Amino acid sequence: MKGKMTKLALASLLASSGMNVFAEEVSVVHFWVTGSESKALSVISDDVKDQGFEWKDISGNNRSTAISLFNNMRAANQPVEAVIWQPGPGLHEMVDADQVRNLDGLAERLAWDENFYSSVQELSKYKGSYYSVPTNIHGANWMFYSKEVLEKAQVEPPKSWQEFMEAAPKIQKAGYIPLALGGEAWQERILFMSLALGEGGKAWFDDVFLNGNIEQLDSEKGRKIVSMFRDLNQFVDNGSPGRNWNDTTALLIQDKAAFQFMGDWAKGEFAAAGQKANVDYGCSVAPGYEALMVQVDNFIAPVGANQTAQDAFIKAATSAESQEQFASYKGSLPIRKDASVDHLDACVGYAFNLLEDSNKQTLNPTQVMSPDAMGALMDAVTNYWNNPRVSVDQGVSSIIASVRMAQ
Repeated sequence: MKGKMTKLALASLLASSGMNVFAEEVSVVHFWVTGSESKALSVISDDVKDQGFEWKDISGNNRSTAISLFNNMRAANQPVEAVIWQPGPGLHEMVDADQVRNLDGLAERLAWDENFYSSVQELSKYKGSYYSVPTNIHGANWMFYSKEVLEKAQVEPPKSWQEFMEAAPKIQKAGYIPLALGGEAWQERILFMSLALGEGGKAWFDDVFLNGNIEQLDSEKGRKIVSMFRDLNQFVDNGSPGRNWNDTTALLIQDKAAFQFMGDWAKGEFAAAGQKANVDYGCSVAPGYEALMVQVDNFIAPVGANQTAQDAFIKAATSAESQEQFASYKGSLPIRKDASVDHLDACVGYAFNLLEDSNKQTLNPTQVMSPDAMGALMDAVTNYWNNPRVSVDQGVSSIIASVRMAQ
C-alpha cells in the first residue's frame, strides 16, 4: 500500500511540475521516409510535441505499404489519428462509409476558406465539406536538369519533346545519362503523364485522363505519344530498374545525368545537398505545352481516434508558420495564401506564375481517377515500357482496356 501511495504521489508531483509524463499520442501513418521528406515532417511533429503530445511514427516505404499498415491497424481496432491519403474517389469511398471525420467545425475556427487556395479547398472537400487535411501543393510534371551536364554536352534545355529527342544523343555521346529514371511503375507513370500533357496539350490531356475519355488515346495524337514514350527508353541507364526516386535525383546532383522528370519534391533533395535552383540545377515544367500538373498531399482523420490529438496534428500541419518551413524542406508550395514564400527557391516564383493562369494548370490524374483505374493504368504503362515486344498499337489498346475494366 505504501509503495502504491508513493507512486501516486510521484505521479502527482511530476504532473504539477509540468512534465508531460502521460502525454496523449498522435499516431500518424505516412510514407515520407527520404531525408528531405523526413525533415519536412519533423516540422509538424515538433509542433505536435510542443502542444504537449507524443508523436508516434508509423511509416511505410511507399503509399501502398502505408495504406496496408493503416488497414491492418484498423482491422485490429488500433486507432490512428492521421493517415496520408489521396484526394478523389478513394477519399469519397471512405467518407461514404463513415470512416472519416468531418472537419468543417475545425476548418471554420481555423479560417481555411479564407486562407487556403481554391484548388486546395476543392481537393480537400467532398460534397461541400472538409474531410481531409492538406499539407502542401506539388507540381508532378517538373523537368529538372544538371546545368553542368548540359553545359558540357553543349545542349540547351528543350522547349519541346522533339528537342529533347535531339538533345539526348548528344548527351550520351558526351558520356552522361540523358534521362535519369527510377524504374518503378509510379515513376514511369510520371514520365508518361508529363509527355502526354506536353505533347497532347491541356484540352486533350484533360479530356483523356480527367474526364474519363480514355478511348481518345486511340488517336493520331495518342499513338504519337505512346510511340515517343517507347523511344525515350533508349536514353535511360542500366541501373534504372527498381531505383528509388531520390537515388535517381542524386544522379543529377552528382552531375552524372542530365534530366529527371519528377514532382517538385525532388527539390528537397537538391536543397539537402546544398544545391540551388538556377545555379546548380535548372527547373521548368516538362517540354511542350506549358502547364503545371497540380496535386495536393492530404491526410485523413479516421473516426474512432482521439479528436483532441487529431486537432493538434491538424493545427500543426496547416498553420502559416509551419507551412513556410515545411514547404522549404519538402520542395513544395504552401497551401495558404498568407504563408510567406520569399525564402523559397527560384522554381516557386515560376510555379506561382503558372498557377495564376487557369490555362497553364491542370490536375494530376491521381487526384481524379479511382485507385483501381490509376493502378490499372500504371500496370499497363509499365508493362509497355518494360516489354519491347509490345507494339505501339498493342500498348494503346492495353492502356484503354485496363482503365476501362477497372472503372
